[in-house]
Order: sequence, then structure tokens, then C-alpha cells
Amino acid sequence: MKIDYTIIISPNLGYLDAVLPVLYLAKKNDKITSIVFPFEIFRRKMRFSDTVFKILQECNDYYYIFDSRSNSIRKYNNFQRFKWAQKINSLRYYRFLQEQLFSKMKPLIWKKSSDKTPLISVENIVFDIYSLKKGYMKNLISIFCDDSHWVSYHHGIEAEHSSQSEVAKYPEFSFFKKRYSKTQIILNSNRELSLWKSRLPKEISSFHVYGVIRHHEAYIKKIQSLYANYPKDHVLVISRPSSNYLSKEDKYNTLLDIKETCKVYNLKKIVIKLHPKETSKKDLDIFYEALGRENYGKFWEFSNLHTYVVAKEALFAIAIWRSNIIFDLNLLKIPIIMRLNLVKLGENDSHKQSIRNIVKSGNAELAQNYEQLNELVRSTLISNEIQTRQHLAYAAYFSESLIQDFFD
Repeated sequence: MKIDYTIIISPNLGYLDAVLPVLYLAKKNDKITSIVFPFEIFRRKMRFSDTVFKILQECNDYYYIFDSRSNSIRKYNNFQRFKWAQKINSLRYYRFLQEQLFSKMKPLIWKKSSDKTPLISVENIVFDIYSLKKGYMKNLISIFCDDSHWVSYHHGIEAEHSSQSEVAKYPEFSFFKKRYSKTQIILNSNRELSLWKSRLPKEISSFHVYGVIRHHEAYIKKIQSLYANYPKDHVLVISRPSSNYLSKEDKYNTLLDIKETCKVYNLKKIVIKLHPKETSKKDLDIFYEALGRENYGKFWEFSNLHTYVVAKEALFAIAIWRSNIIFDLNLLKIPIIMRLNLVKLGENDSHKQSIRNIVKSGNAELAQNYEQLNELVRSTLISNEIQTRQHLAYAAYFSESLIQDFFD
């Protein structure tokens, strides 16, 4: 059996949301589909209540897990088996036992990919060429037949929204070199073309502009149709885990600013859209501390709903860091403000340059303190000027999502 379309989920779980429309549209075209998870991503905690998993189980046929430690692969024929296997593997004590006790047994129970015959025959493989930097990719690539057609789509938004350090030329990947001539690059915009041509080896010469894949109209409508109930007239907050560039203190103070601004303008509800990596109690405690545990469910709440649902009738959105969701909001015509202070970032910091580019392009407003946030919120409430400007900035940069043409 030959699979028509396969997606490799890498460099992170967020890639599933970026390219899932490929599987969705492939299934509507009666194609056989599959998905491959490197074990390093498979073992992480997943929120199966998220919208992407609801869509995935409708449009995907086979689930493969590749383990680079034993160079082996396991196949699941339905979503429920994949789901339970993932939950077991994400448990810390199980991972410990697996690594300590089962390492010698695994080659006996997992089909090895080092066999002479490739294990998976696929017509089209969708992946992120950036992922070739990952240590597990060399062996993962070897599980596919040599005649597969490789289609690369980047996990982030590039070109004018990237800094110079982020667009450096990719290294040569010798293990993938024989596949360069069979590799196609999908772009979001014609304005990304020169970037990618300069970044990639000259042997890769096939570039096609299909727009932002997840912005396909039929896919958006499908997601929105899954939910009859969703927040309305609320302030949407796009969250991000604390890190070296977003300290817990700064995140806490930003949440306090948002809370106070909502009170000033008598805004009744804050909805927090968590980042996929915000899954631990420690990640969530900061929200209870800043917004008040006693106010949960009244003044504020968390939501795992997809952006296309949770943002559909938001008054406006505030991102506490750079996010690709900004461009989803531009498409939906939801005003977006980034609340963060660039002063603490070095002048040559790549994050700082990227944030400046997003603001300069008109895709988001920047508030570096409480006063600026207050003023921008006031502007969004009394006028459509910011909303219109950001939507026009999106339309000027991105091509219409025409990923359906990929199947013609």
C-alpha cells in the first residue's frame, strides 16, 4: 500500500496546526494519509481536547512513531490507539522504565527501519526543511522510499518578519542531498521567494506560493463549525511560557497591566489562550497570582479552543510575546496589541528585531508600558482604524491561501 500524503511533525508539536489542512484537504480528495511523530515530540504531554486533534482523527488514517534511539518505528491504525500509547509514554515513570529496562527489548518488538527495504511508501511527504537540523532526522528520513516527493513548509512566518540572524543560509545536509531535486518549497508570499532561494542549496529549485496553509477558508469554516458555544465580547490574551527572554516577573506585570486596563474600560471578561508548552501547574499559577484565583470563571478563564473559535468574537487581543497567531488575528480582523518591553532586550537581539519588523509592517501595535497599553485599548474600542490597518497589512503581504491547488 502506498500512502498519498504524510506529515512529519517537527521541529515541534505546533507544526501540526500549521500543516493540518494538508491532511484535511487530502482526505476530502479521497487520499490515504498518515502522520509521523519523532519520539522526542511524541513523548511530550499533549492536550487531546485541542481542536487540531479533533480534526486529525477525522482526516488521518495511520500514525507512525519513530524512535531514533533504537532506529525503530511503530504504527497505529487508529487515533484511539495512538492516543493511549502517547498518554502512557508521556508518563515520567514509564519513560524511565522504558529507557532503563526495555531498551534491549525494543528492537524485538518494534520493526526496525534499518532493513534493506524502506518501511513506508509515500507519494508526498510534507515536512519543515528546518527540521533537518534535528539529530533524529537523519535516521527518520531513511524510513521512506527514495521515490517520495518532498514538500517543505516552514513552521513560522518569515521574510520581512525575520531578523538577519534568523535568515542565515542553511547548512548542507549530506544525508538529504539526493532528495534536493525532488523537494518543493511552499511559500506564504511572493515576498519570501528571494529569502528562501538565498537560504537553500541551489539544487532545490522548485518554489510555489500557496499562502498561509492554515488560512484556507474551508479549513477555517470546518473548525468554527465544531463549536456552537464560544466566548463573545471578551479580551483575548495570547500567552507564552516564561523563559530567558520573557521573565516570570515581566509576564506577571504584563498580566497586571491587562487586568487594570480591563477594569478601566469596564471590560468584563479575559480569556487566556495558553501556549502548547504551558501544561504544568507552575505554568498556570502565575495567572492565578496576577488575575486572582477567586476571579476565575467570573472575570477571567483559560481556553484550549482554536484561535479561529476563541478569537471569532473577541473585542481585541493582547499578545505577551511574538506569535504567529498575530497573523491569524489579522485575517479574522481582530485588533492585536503586543504588550512587552523591548528595553530589556539587547539592540542586536533577534527577537527584538523581529518584533520591530512585525510592528513596522503594520501587523500589530506595540505597548511597552501600561500607559501605552491603555491608550491603544481605548483606540480599538472607539474606532476601527487599527483593525483596518492590520488587516490591510496582512493582505498586502500574504497571498490568498490556495493550498487546494496543491492537489490539482
